[in-house]
Amino acid sequence: AFASRVQQLDLYRQAANALGIDAPSATLRSSQLIDGKVWDGSDPAGYARSFKLHSLADTAPAVASR
Repeated sequence: AFASRVQQLDLYRQAANALGIDAPSATLRSSQLIDGKVWDGSDPAGYARSFKLHSLADTAPAVASR
């Protein structure tokens, strides 16, 4: 959700089309990276969790109460 607000892909497509450049219609892509892992743009958290060490919480943090 955040990436789509930042990237403004529709704006980029309009600019490319105005210059006669074909822009792909797919908004998110996947690529095999140098380490052999596959980056799937539709699941960035899944990619991060594929590493043994990551800083993503798998559960909601406990909230301290007074």
